[in-house]
Amino acid sequence: MSEAHVESHSMAHDDHHGTTPAEDDNTNLRAVTIWYVGICVAVVVLVVFIWQYFSIQVRKEMDAKVFSAESTELREVRAAEQAQLTKYQWVDKNAGVVRIPLERAKELTLRDWSSRAKAVAPAAAEGENTAPAEGNTTEATGAEGEK
Repeated sequence: MSEAHVESHSMAHDDHHGTTPAEDDNTNLRAVTIWYVGICVAVVVLVVFIWQYFSIQVRKEMDAKVFSAESTELREVRAAEQAQLTKYQWVDKNAGVVRIPLERAKELTLRDWSSRAKAVAPAAAEGENTAPAEGNTTEATGAEGEK
C-alpha cells in the first residue's frame, strides 16, 4: 500500500470520530413523559389496591372478633327474653295478669278469631236479609230516625 493511501485512510478515520458525538444529546421528552405518567398511574393504582385490601381485612377481623363473639350480657338478655316467651309467669298477681307462652297465646288467639268469624258470619247473613231495598236511601232511614 502506498503511503498516501494510509494517510488518507487514517485522516478520514480521525475526522469521522472528531465530528460525530459518542452519544446523542437530544432527550426524547415524549418517552420520558410517558414513563413518568405510567409510573405515577401505577403508584396510584397500587396505593388504592393496598387501601382496599386493608379495609377488607379490617372488616373481616371485626366480623370474626367483635360481631361473631356473643357477649355474656347479650346471652343473659336473650335467656331472659326466651324465659318470658316460653314460661307461665305472673305479671301482676293482684290484678290477675298472667304471662303465657307464645305458642299457647297463638293457639288461643286463633281459636278466638275463628269463633268470632263463625259468630259474625250468621249476623252478616241476617244483615243482608234486612238490607233496604234499592229504592230506599239513607235519607229515608234518617227521616225514620227523626220520627
